Amino acid sequence: MEPLSCKNCCHNPLQISGIGTSFGYCIRHRAALPASHLTTCGQLLRKDVLRARAQSERQIHQGRYSSTEVRLLADPTAEAATEGLVEKLNGLSETDPVVEEIANYGALDSKIASIAALRSSRSARAQVAMLSLGRGYVRNCADRGGPWTAGLHILWWTLRRLDDEPSLEASDLLGPITTSITEFAQVAKWRLMALRIAMICDIADQAAEEGDDLAALALTARQAIIETDAGDPHSLLTWLHTHITEFSNALPQARYDELRDQLHRSKDNL
Repeated sequence: MEPLSCKNCCHNPLQISGIGTSFGYCIRHRAALPASHLTTCGQLLRKDVLRARAQSERQIHQGRYSSTEVRLLADPTAEAATEGLVEKLNGLSETDPVVEEIANYGALDSKIASIAALRSSRSARAQVAMLSLGRGYVRNCADRGGPWTAGLHILWWTLRRLDDEPSLEASDLLGPITTSITEFAQVAKWRLMALRIAMICDIADQAAEEGDDLAALALTARQAIIETDAGDPHSLLTWLHTHITEFSNALPQARYDELRDQLHRSKDNL
């Protein structure tokens, strides 16, 4: 996978390496991407790195690629639409609930409501979509000066599912498959679990910058990746099962309820 392509961007919630639809969809440009590994734009927000590096690389990327148009990755001056690499969905979303939620992202009362709609599904593709949208949402809120608690619900939902083993169906897998299907599926599971951890790190890192005690959560999340074998979901699951109490203690139910009530009061006073 090309890390600087639309395929690896949080604004394309339909795909990560190993899981997703055969085409991507950009929520920023409202466009289907039939060859997302060949396109990019200046709004790139990488899925495979944490927030600080993703932000610094986006700033570099904006110096080469337009933020208002999808471009060819190989040629920053070439418009993807001219090459037939940007399309409309043309009704495809009507037969797929995940694609439909993505196509309608932001059309509900709030973008959090759209993310919550994806949370209700346990499918691997829905989880990829929720986490991708969540990371983009949190980053956008931070860019506008919002507090880390803008991502409170997303963090809570992610923590509640952190040590669940992803369940993959044949329709979840996104090729090309260059190994055995079993091995390919295992790596895909690991990537989804790593995306959960990246979501936690993004929010906890911002909270730490604001002086919140969630700094400890960011450290624990990083240890999950450092102390386990990359690409091995069983190694990561075992570690998470062993340390799940540390994650729970970092944001206990009582504090979540308190912060949630504060958010509701803030909205009521607007």
